[in-house]
Amino acid sequence: MRALVLDDEEDVRRLLALMLTRLEFEVCEGGHGQEGLDLLRAPTPVDVILLDWRMPMMDGPAFLKALLADRALCDIPVMMLTGLNDKENVAEALRLGAKEYLMKPITQRTLREKLSILGFCR
Repeated sequence: MRALVLDDEEDVRRLLALMLTRLEFEVCEGGHGQEGLDLLRAPTPVDVILLDWRMPMMDGPAFLKALLADRALCDIPVMMLTGLNDKENVAEALRLGAKEYLMKPITQRTLREKLSILGFCR
């Protein structure tokens, strides 16, 4: 399985990459939405995307809209990451097309639980 982690904070990307590797994912990562779209055009497919809400150049919601508009990419499940403990942002992420969400700070347990909901990590 392969995961794409998009977050502008390098420490968060490294932590998520470590956690995902422990769950037997191969990980690629980027610092903003445009970089994520570029990575998705690589020949190696991605099974799930972990997407930060706030990023420079192209934020999470803009990335999600672009992803869902692309017929070749629109079926990849997206888990929105946010440090915003706000039900409105969670509802907005789900309305935009995210399949799940994960609040920061992230733990191995919560990551596994959310991935299980998406059909990974049984």
